[in-house]
Amino acid sequence: MRRLTLALLVLGALEAAAAAGEAREKRVQEWLARLRSDPVLRRRRLIEEIRAEGTIGTGGHPPKGSSKRTDLLPVLEAALADPDKEVRSEAVLTLAYMKCPDALPVLERALASPHTTVRYYACMGVEWLADFATLRSSCVTALETARDREKDAGVKLHAAAALHKLHVPQEPALFLDALKDEKANEALAAGVLADMGRKDAIALMIARLRGAVPDADHHLAAALAKLTGVALGKDADAWQKWLDAHRSELPEQAK
Repeated sequence: MRRLTLALLVLGALEAAAAAGEAREKRVQEWLARLRSDPVLRRRRLIEEIRAEGTIGTGGHPPKGSSKRTDLLPVLEAALADPDKEVRSEAVLTLAYMKCPDALPVLERALASPHTTVRYYACMGVEWLADFATLRSSCVTALETARDREKDAGVKLHAAAALHKLHVPQEPALFLDALKDEKANEALAAGVLADMGRKDAIALMIARLRGAVPDADHHLAAALAKLTGVALGKDADAWQKWLDAHRSELPEQAK
């Protein structure tokens, strides 16, 4: 009797799991259809709902947990090709913050997307997946390939910075050039150069600090403090005075 009861319980559980799987698959097909047919505002709301659902329990930046919602991957990959930039951005960010190992092939393909924003945030997602020991080698290879073939300076910089964070040695020239490029992410470049101990980048950082947007100025000030051991905050004039007073102690400044 007990064996029969146990068998019935197991059978019931299997049937429930199968029903749940069928329901999810039906929902995925409905979402795919909506991505093809809904107006743009509804597609934006849909992808926001999918992000909320797919990132439950992953928490924080970077994510501390990993989503098991592999059923969402086909929908998110389809959304990466959406005509609307907001839908595409939300989709690739969802893939990144899900930190789902099964999403690596999708993110690898995203690194070759014709859309710059998709490629940019795909670098972030691949970097985070490298936390899984079994994926690290594949992630490094994907980021190196992206860095070497990338034509967009911002995406190239992001791929190289991700590799640096994974302790893969990078040439400093890319990051020095980024500090000279007004369109480049100065905060990202400065942080890497500070990690490298590149005191020849101090003058470039001060120059970028003068016109930095909020938040970027914080990262530039932190990079300068790390290189110099001095905390002068976001005051570019104070940093320039410090540089003038200590120039003889520093390497020749990059220009």
